[in-house]
Amino acid sequence: MVFISFYSFASNEVLDTYEIELLIFKNKSSESSEVFNSVFSPPTGNFLAFRDVDFYMNNKSFNIKETNSFFKNIFSQILINDRSAKGVIKKVDSERISNPKEWFRKTNKVNILSKIENKIKNSEEFTHLESISWKQNIPLLDESSYLKYTNINSEFGFYINLYRNRYLHADMKAYLGLIDSNEQDDNIFVEKYIKESDKKIMDSKKDSILQNINLLLNDKNDLVKIKNNQNIDQIKGLTINSSVINYFIEEDRRIFDNEIHYFDHPMFGVVISINKVN
Repeated sequence: MVFISFYSFASNEVLDTYEIELLIFKNKSSESSEVFNSVFSPPTGNFLAFRDVDFYMNNKSFNIKETNSFFKNIFSQILINDRSAKGVIKKVDSERISNPKEWFRKTNKVNILSKIENKIKNSEEFTHLESISWKQNIPLLDESSYLKYTNINSEFGFYINLYRNRYLHADMKAYLGLIDSNEQDDNIFVEKYIKESDKKIMDSKKDSILQNINLLLNDKNDLVKIKNNQNIDQIKGLTINSSVINYFIEEDRRIFDNEIHYFDHPMFGVVISINKVN
């Protein structure tokens, strides 16, 4: 007798937010008798990229004349407790809702991997290349795309695809060296991905929002750009010369939440941590 089980994910589960931390380092002792493949073949298709986020200030923030009246109007129409006929207080789902606008914002600060980072930096065996952290969701395989990153100064990069099948997976393609950059604007694709994900989340939460809350909104904000947060590596506008990649990692591995994974190579290594935020 054969039993067939079907495994599916709730529609909102693929929109949950995860905190990703990644360390990449190089071995100082690079002698090895292993024979490596001489050609690295990057994946094809649309790529996600870390986002360049501009910062804005509300120009009207310094022109509030009636503070008391302002807050009074906002909160006067909110019904705090909505009691049903049985006297039970209805509550809005308190679970933290994912915010796609937080996704793919690159920082160089790590928390979970901080101890490993310090050991690598203080080690005589390894050279620390970079520490990176960001937030993202982990979609189904058919809906997933590689996140592409190239660090020009240190001459390394990676493609990583975090996706769901029956389990969570990390498809890692990391390399030492430089490769040709294509003309594709990955930032356009990531912004489209963020916008579509945000719409899916809002649509999934419509039924859980109390219908009797009526906010009196203030006038539309007058936003003024105060800083253009460009990628620290300034990749745009630069030409990367072609170079043969002799050392690279290509591995698709099953992963689990709240675990640390090490992708090993005699010449370099990648450590990643994946933790669900909400």
